[in-house]
Amino acid sequence: MRRRGRHGLLALWLAAGCSHGATPAGPPRSPGEPAASAPRRAFTLGDRAIEEVVRAVSAARQLSPQRPVAVERLDHARFVERLLGSRDEEPSSEGSLSSEAAFLLGFNFLPQPGQRGGLSTVDEVLKEQVVGFYSRVADKVFIPDVALASEDDLLEQRAVLAHEVQHALQAQHFPDMPEPKSSDEAIAQLALIEGDAMVAMGAWLGAEAGAPVGRTLRRIVEVTRRIPLASVTRGEASTKLDKALDLTKKRLEFPYRDGMLLVTDVYRAGGFPLVDRMYTRLPRSTEQVLHPEKYLAGEPPRPFADPRPPPGYALSAADTLGELDTRILLERCVAAEVAERAAAGWAGDRFGVFAGPDRRLATAWISAWDTEKDAEELEAALGQSAACWHENALGIERGDYTIGANIAVRRQGKLVAFVRGLPEGAQAALAPHLFTLAGPEPKPTPLTDRPIPPRVRLPEPTPGRLEGDVYRNGWLDVVGRVPQGMLGHVGGDVEFVVERPDALVRGGMSVSTRITSDAENEKTFGEVQASFVRDVAELSMRVEALGGGPVTTALGAGVERAWRVAGTSMELRLVLVPICAGTGSIVFVQAYGDPYARSVLDGWMDSFRWTNGRNLTACDFLDPK
Repeated sequence: MRRRGRHGLLALWLAAGCSHGATPAGPPRSPGEPAASAPRRAFTLGDRAIEEVVRAVSAARQLSPQRPVAVERLDHARFVERLLGSRDEEPSSEGSLSSEAAFLLGFNFLPQPGQRGGLSTVDEVLKEQVVGFYSRVADKVFIPDVALASEDDLLEQRAVLAHEVQHALQAQHFPDMPEPKSSDEAIAQLALIEGDAMVAMGAWLGAEAGAPVGRTLRRIVEVTRRIPLASVTRGEASTKLDKALDLTKKRLEFPYRDGMLLVTDVYRAGGFPLVDRMYTRLPRSTEQVLHPEKYLAGEPPRPFADPRPPPGYALSAADTLGELDTRILLERCVAAEVAERAAAGWAGDRFGVFAGPDRRLATAWISAWDTEKDAEELEAALGQSAACWHENALGIERGDYTIGANIAVRRQGKLVAFVRGLPEGAQAALAPHLFTLAGPEPKPTPLTDRPIPPRVRLPEPTPGRLEGDVYRNGWLDVVGRVPQGMLGHVGGDVEFVVERPDALVRGGMSVSTRITSDAENEKTFGEVQASFVRDVAELSMRVEALGGGPVTTALGAGVERAWRVAGTSMELRLVLVPICAGTGSIVFVQAYGDPYARSVLDGWMDSFRWTNGRNLTACDFLDPK
């Protein structure tokens, strides 16, 4: 344990409880309880912990269970068997042409046969790291009953459970899910389901740290970064996935990451009641997920009829590409920012892949765009990328399905036609037919007229400064003073410290990002007491609690708690002053050895004043709108 000078122990006590909701090192001992060697901890997710997660998720996401959420723990082998048993077998692409294989080959998402060594299957990806899933058929959450190596592993499994519990609550509250009309619409619907579960998990993680939901969902990416995406995608972002197709990786990540951002934007527009309304109007396209304002405005994709096969060909696959797959398609051949910009004006599409003589494939794709400029950008991007439409084959055996490199791109107003793999004359004849497949531009039907607030950068905490004996902090909008005869310094674990090196009188001021509810205040007091008890026990001494309660400070009403080292006059006092509607607090810590030292520190606390009428910059961080 690192010590600093004579009062290093007190420095440690000052830092405790002001670490922005950090997890305590362990449960507090009763005052006076002697120190003991810590037994080896067992990191397991027991029944009580599971029940606590269910209750906390329900409260954080504001969805009450309509029936108990069933959770079953299985050993690893049974867990994997149950997970894979709920999936349909993947269609083989060797020697036969499934619609998925036709799509992959038709748009050149498959590498050439000689470059496919080591590609992972979805089952291999799932087997690699399985951590939890919810089955609608069984109406049950399944988690593996495995030994956990650390507190971090336990947190991860609890977070995964929170994610899957939200899926169970979705099934209870929103049981009727319409059948998607395309694979793009299916991914968009999944983005709502998984994005909502990611938000519920993030809200649970925030609640664990004492953060309000509004702040958590504004910082959702940072909050959920502690939990690897592999944990909630059932291992899909793993080393096996590293060997999967780029299309597969991005499709698997999209519902979780982009779905999470969609749901947080809708939450910021109208709270969880508006998020719940999303289940009455599911996203229709990945465009609506990528552009939440288009979802709320109710901009549906333009309808198209299926392309008809040219003479001598038969339809093998017909579907909608969507903005996500269009972006991934273009990223193979142009810079990512160019691909994103070119795909951003998507307004609807339909494609067909056809099998013809000698197992030769052809692709026809018609797409609509928001403006003619958007259509021109796609036309240019497809034309620039002609070099990546190379000859390709489904397998390496002679006589397998193949497709040529030749393409044709035509534009008509806001429509773009793309044809691949046909002889030049046939391609020229097919393009005009594709323009006739476009239906009328649909009228929007808004879900709400509430706008999404701009996602402006939150004002991150900044340290104060000392000007002589005056302390100023622009982020907290407070000013204080160093007592006469004492030294002051800023920075480090505690924002502002005053002390005398020759006497036991030391004060610290910092900010806690925990909400100031009774329960969260008790967590802070418990952490400080636990740290105090442990460190005093190292000196073969014990701590007695002095109690506490409401207190009036120069900055407003607060709550205090105090402790004493038994048999001495040494005391530790902690004062929490709520700020920003209780979404955080200014924390004062006092350590003193006699009543006079206590009075000096009380005078120091009384020197603090608001500089801007409690209109704190910090509130834009602690309680963002």
